[in-house]
Amino acid sequence: MPSSELGKTTFAFKSWNCRVKRKIEFIAILIVVLLGVIFFLVYKKRKLQKEESLKVSAESVCLTKTENEDLELPLFDFKRIANATSDFSQNKKLGEGGFGRVYNVIIVINHTK
Repeated sequence: MPSSELGKTTFAFKSWNCRVKRKIEFIAILIVVLLGVIFFLVYKKRKLQKEESLKVSAESVCLTKTENEDLELPLFDFKRIANATSDFSQNKKLGEGGFGRVYNVIIVINHTK
C-alpha cells in the first residue's frame, strides 16, 4: 500500500473518531441537562405538595377552633369609641402595635335578654 493512501485512511479514521467523540459529548450533556430538569421539577412538585398540606392543616385548625368557640363580639360605633378614649387622647394611649394605636378604655355593656 502506498504511503499516500495510508495517510488518507489515518485522517479518515481521526475524522470519524472526532465525530463520534462529539456525538458522545453532546449526548452526555443532553442527559445531564435532562436529569437536572427532572430533579428540579420533582423538587418543585414536592415543595408545592408540602405547602398545600401545611395550608390544609392550618385551615382545619382554624375551622376546628371556630366551630368549638361561639364568639359574640360586640360592635361599637365610632362615636362611642371616641367618647371612651376621650377623643383618642394621649392620656388613654397605651402604645402602638402592628394594627395601629392601642388605648385603655372601660366600656360597660348591659346584656338584657
